[in-house]
Amino acid sequence: MSKHVHDLDATTFQPFVDSHDVVLLAILMLPQSEKSRDLVPVLSSMAESSTEPTVVFAQLNVNDSWDAVASFGITTFPQLVLFRGWSDWRVYKGVFGPTSIIAYLGRFLQFPVITAVDAATLEAFKSGANSDVVVVGYTTAPDADSTASSRFQNVAKALYPEFVFGETHDLALARAEGVIDGPALVVYNNATGERSTFLLTSTTDQRELEGNVRKAALPLVVDLYPEIHDALLDLGTPFAYTFTPTATSSPPHLPTDDLSSLARKYRGKIQFSTAPISRVPAIALDMHLASTPLPAFGIREPASNLRYPMLSPSPEISFTVSVEEFVHDFLANTLQPTIKSEPIPFPSPSSPSALVKVVGATYHAIVDDPNRDVLLTVCIEQCAPCARLYPVLEELAEMYAEREREGNGGETKTTVATVLYDLNDTGLRGIRAFPTILLFRAGAKGQKKAVRFLGERTVEMLSGFIEREREEGSGA
Repeated sequence: MSKHVHDLDATTFQPFVDSHDVVLLAILMLPQSEKSRDLVPVLSSMAESSTEPTVVFAQLNVNDSWDAVASFGITTFPQLVLFRGWSDWRVYKGVFGPTSIIAYLGRFLQFPVITAVDAATLEAFKSGANSDVVVVGYTTAPDADSTASSRFQNVAKALYPEFVFGETHDLALARAEGVIDGPALVVYNNATGERSTFLLTSTTDQRELEGNVRKAALPLVVDLYPEIHDALLDLGTPFAYTFTPTATSSPPHLPTDDLSSLARKYRGKIQFSTAPISRVPAIALDMHLASTPLPAFGIREPASNLRYPMLSPSPEISFTVSVEEFVHDFLANTLQPTIKSEPIPFPSPSSPSALVKVVGATYHAIVDDPNRDVLLTVCIEQCAPCARLYPVLEELAEMYAEREREGNGGETKTTVATVLYDLNDTGLRGIRAFPTILLFRAGAKGQKKAVRFLGERTVEMLSGFIEREREEGSGA
């Protein structure tokens, strides 16, 4: 550890934060997490080169301080958290590299949550805010909603200092910037030259607004890193990957200008990205492209988590043309996803079991069944806690099957199932702990939401969880 990075524990954590103006804290899981180990020298380098007298750098090993971290709702590691006092904190959501982190820290130190702008300062603010993206709220406009300013402020508080925010109440300035249908926020993406306007109405959902800002702020082609992957998929736009050769590879590289042109053409329909495969090997493997000649291309549909790898580009046309044809076919719904799956299991008369084994080929048919509650336990092949849980699940499954045979299961039936996450593609993303138990309540296809079970893994606790969630879902 660098002498410039303070090593905290559960006892010193809060007093240290309270006694310094600004603390950039790395919450690590050591020694287990490779990503945590990789972040240590990055934090040390920034701490040693920092010229900001008000900022101190620290690290906390979650293995020694779990209770101290749990109150912040942080469950995945590593994380960078920026503190300005114990109650004012935010989780950094960018790339774990010094350039991105320093830019984020610079915006935090240079700008308040919202900067007041007017006709004289707007252009300088948009171009000189040390950010590729600037968001301005125009909260006085025809038929102005009295809550528009507070709605904008809520968005700014949630996304600052990821982006820089300004606000004006100048009606003439709003009109000059094209805001004519009511109060709105405008995302100025200086990197792409785009301007995106989102109305601030009384019915506007804040999470939707935040998602729209993040989507409008993206570059045409994202430089992909593992730590930002899940957040990009959470935006909901079909996501295209271009995996390029490593530094020691010799296959032809994809022309960057051609990829940017495609990304601009399909902006809003598909979000393009690129990365050397050596940086994101797990993502390439998950997309079924780990052994494909490079460069390689594929598309993921985030809602269903279905993968569409371009496995056989034509050797007679350029890679760029192959990609455009593939994108066209994807948007026309003429492609079939590639699904990693174990063989579909068939019931065994000699050893019948009510516990359903889900595989990639049957995942959506079983889990998305609109007429059944589905308790799905997500396991991996080599997992001792998973193996110990199977007898409990067998008993639980038999209990619900018996109720159904006797006609006592009520209107909603229950399926108890398991899936091996490492051997099958599923509609799930970001599962990192095994076993993970999820309940999908009966509901319309595509609208079933997973509720995670956290408790003692017994038949009584699991059945109680199912019944309790069923009652809440029915509004009883």
